[in-house]
Amino acid sequence: MFEGADRGATFGTLWATDARYLNDSEEVIYGTKIMVEELERQADASGQSPTVRDQLLTLADDVRKNRFDMEWHAKAKRAVPFVACLCQEGDLLSQWRGYGDGGGGYAIGFSPEVLTEFYTVNDSMIQQDDGFGLASTPLLRGPGKVIYGQSKTRRYMAKFAQETSEGMRLVEAGVKGYSWDIYRLQALTTLAGVKHNAFREENEWRFIEHDSGLGKAEFRAGGIGLIPYIKLYFPITNGTHGDPPIREIVVGPGGDRKLRAEALKRLLRQIGIPDTQVRLSKAPFRG
Repeated sequence: MFEGADRGATFGTLWATDARYLNDSEEVIYGTKIMVEELERQADASGQSPTVRDQLLTLADDVRKNRFDMEWHAKAKRAVPFVACLCQEGDLLSQWRGYGDGGGGYAIGFSPEVLTEFYTVNDSMIQQDDGFGLASTPLLRGPGKVIYGQSKTRRYMAKFAQETSEGMRLVEAGVKGYSWDIYRLQALTTLAGVKHNAFREENEWRFIEHDSGLGKAEFRAGGIGLIPYIKLYFPITNGTHGDPPIREIVVGPGGDRKLRAEALKRLLRQIGIPDTQVRLSKAPFRG
């Protein structure tokens, strides 16, 4: 959505939803068993130190029991992943049917460069008196490609377990100083990046952000009641790379497409990005 367009805002927002409220009933659960197995396998690897072995087994137990409580702050609670979903295909019929208001919605096509320029704003951290003064922070990484199916998830989790083991060894050697919360957050983010093979047609990429146990979500109405979400901010005007952040917008294949396209062009002119391409969906659809 375009936040504050009538006020001449230079930013827009994507809504990242608490992953547990998405349409996949196995979100954040699907890869749990495999992650636990790979962490335990890494713990029993030849040459593993007793300290790292115990840490890997403790993390595996946390994951098994869905225990992601944060300890970095006195007021911190459980961390949850918030997910904003993107699709490589901008005009996919199944996407229009499942997520595009029955063909009456719009598909926003971002320039690849802008995907590294999303920001979060954590109001609760600003209000603390313990040194958090920044109003916004860039996401640690751009969107990642979702992993589908058991075999690919197995390889993905094995890589995660190996990297976690290596990080723990560096902590043991005094080279790095990680808090335990970091391991839980990394595990949670990794779990939010895998899905059942039945969803593979979506060819999804995801922004995955978490609140570190302290953030305050907003709420919207959904099919199951209240849905927690956070906002990810991005520039509407040309970014640091000079390319338009929003390259194109596809008007869904539902009714009154030309009229909807005209209203969209007026909105784009109003918020200062008239060069964004507007095109009509080519997907065959009868509402």
